[in-house]
Amino acid sequence: MPELTGVAHVSLSVRNLEVSDQWYRELFGLERIHEERRPHFDSVILLDRTSGLLVSLRRHHGAGTARFDETRTGLDHVSFGVTDRAELESWEERLDELGVEHSPIADTPFGAVMVLRDPDHIQLELSWRSADATAVPADGSETAGQSPAT
Repeated sequence: MPELTGVAHVSLSVRNLEVSDQWYRELFGLERIHEERRPHFDSVILLDRTSGLLVSLRRHHGAGTARFDETRTGLDHVSFGVTDRAELESWEERLDELGVEHSPIADTPFGAVMVLRDPDHIQLELSWRSADATAVPADGSETAGQSPAT
């Protein structure tokens, strides 16, 4: 069977490209490596130099102004991994410093997770998976954190 090597990039539709671009770069320290204007959308591509993850932010022309809703078919959330629980605690301090609302760190049988929202209300997680975790629980409840209602 062919194998996957990981997530190559995440592409998110946003309402205000400039606001989201600034938010993601400031919070995560991402570097803008590409910007383009097309007839139907404008986009920027951001790079996390440490992990190599690319985050594409795309503003579709005429898309409206509704906030993200994970209860509709499509994306539920994006989870970014961290090295250990101490790193998750450092992220909690950073979010507090920047005034980004977030859930408390929730310990789970397979690690720990913290939930936050971006300017478009897209649910993001910062999570650490413990070395002894072999699988996400069968009931699909991989997150124990409460989603902040930003």
